[in-house]
Amino acid sequence: MNYYQARQLKDTGKWNWTGMRDKVITTAGDCVNHPEGHNTREEAEKCFYNYQVANLREEEYESYNKCAICKKLSNKSLTTRHGSRPVTLCNRHRNKKNYMKVQPFIPGIRIISS
Repeated sequence: MNYYQARQLKDTGKWNWTGMRDKVITTAGDCVNHPEGHNTREEAEKCFYNYQVANLREEEYESYNKCAICKKLSNKSLTTRHGSRPVTLCNRHRNKKNYMKVQPFIPGIRIISS
C-alpha cells in the first residue's frame, strides 16, 4: 500500500505533503519546492490541492453526463493526477475555476493506493 498525506517533519515540526511507499517516506507534490515545510497540516494539504489544480488533466468519454455547472451534456471532464472524482464540465465551463467550485479544498486529504 502507498499512502499520501500531510506529515509533520521530525526535525522542524513543520508539515509537508508526503508519500510513503514500502515504508519509505518522501516529500511529494509541490512540497518538494518547500523543503522548509509549512506551519500547519492544513497548509501542507492546501499546497497539495493547489498543485493538483495547477496540473488538472482533461478526460474524454464515450458516454455523456451533465455539466456540473450548467447541466448541458458533455463527454469531457477534468480530473487530477491522483485520481480525484472526475468533474464533468462542458466546453464553456471546463476550467480550473469551475473545477474548484465543484471540488473545493477540504482539509483532511489522504490518498491510499495499492
